Amino acid sequence: MNKLSSFYLVSTPLHLLVAIAVALSKRDVETPVLIFVAQEADNQRMDFFRKSMTQWSDSPFVEVVSFFRPEGKFFSKFNHRKKVFAELACLIDKRTPDVIYVGNDRQFEFQWAMHYSRQLKSFVKGIYLDEGLYSYLGRKASKRFSERVVDNALKKWTYGSWYQSPPTIGGSVYVDQVMVAFPDFVFEELKQRKTVVSFPDGVFEQSGLIDLARRWLEDFKIDAQALSESTVVVTLPEQSDMQQIDGYFDKARDLVMKMAALNQKIIIKYHPKDLNQDLLSVADLEGVMMVPANAPFEILLQSLQPNTLVLGDMSSTMLTAKLFRADLSVIVMQLGSESSCFGQFLELFNKLDLPLMNPEAILNLIKMESSHNIRTDHAS
Repeated sequence: MNKLSSFYLVSTPLHLLVAIAVALSKRDVETPVLIFVAQEADNQRMDFFRKSMTQWSDSPFVEVVSFFRPEGKFFSKFNHRKKVFAELACLIDKRTPDVIYVGNDRQFEFQWAMHYSRQLKSFVKGIYLDEGLYSYLGRKASKRFSERVVDNALKKWTYGSWYQSPPTIGGSVYVDQVMVAFPDFVFEELKQRKTVVSFPDGVFEQSGLIDLARRWLEDFKIDAQALSESTVVVTLPEQSDMQQIDGYFDKARDLVMKMAALNQKIIIKYHPKDLNQDLLSVADLEGVMMVPANAPFEILLQSLQPNTLVLGDMSSTMLTAKLFRADLSVIVMQLGSESSCFGQFLELFNKLDLPLMNPEAILNLIKMESSHNIRTDHAS
């Protein structure tokens, strides 16, 4: 059987992990190429992943390619992108893809690749891979006149009529299918425009993905055994977001301190932008372990025991936890005042059975679980 030629376009660690999972599940039917796009030349975090993928001995990808963001002003950007398009065209001529996967269909590289590929073949399938909240809440900025009309017209004039500003992430004419974790709750506009399918069963439980995640733990010097012994994982938004909510730092710190007093083994994961900072000043507490902020949250999940409590804010991080490990106990912390998007988030999270709890409720839950475990231990 002839395999399909496929491209996977990624720009973030989450895009990469999802692409790896799908590519591994399809390695018997696809010959995949991994393409890093919109990369920052000085981003050491992404540089680690790019190098890692070229060194992965069991990789499903037959080739790994990287394209970087343009620097400078208008003409510099234009010339840079034209060069990228030419290199992409050479790669497409060589591989003639049948299907192209992407986590963000607003990217120039994806749209150009689809446009050029469809000139060579009668049909090339574009598949949008779930990248978090945009899949379920849509992207409001895509509705603005400045982006929908002005920006769209400017880019068409500059690069060609093939470019379009999609009405939401995943909504461009270059996307035929939307592959997501929770198809029933996909943003309504995507449901109406696209074929929506779920990820293949067990796609995030494959041994190849788990082995790679554990190798990355070693690279980031994270103790996998300590992760497996933890009872609570706390993942926090970036400092600037926490500062916008009155009382956030104090309530988060108080919650961690009280959980530690209940003899919980706690993992603290700060946002990658807050590298080498202990914003809550909890690193010295008994039972608390910090993990590097620049390590992808997703690689921690594979080493956790079932029912480990994962606490975080209303963000894609909570969706990711649910996506990669359905057997974890994922709870959204309600700290401080409500944000402007609170109602929209809450509706989605309720649908996904991601409960919202204040610190008191979280502590009561931990006490109940601890009491139940003690009774179970005595009974056995």
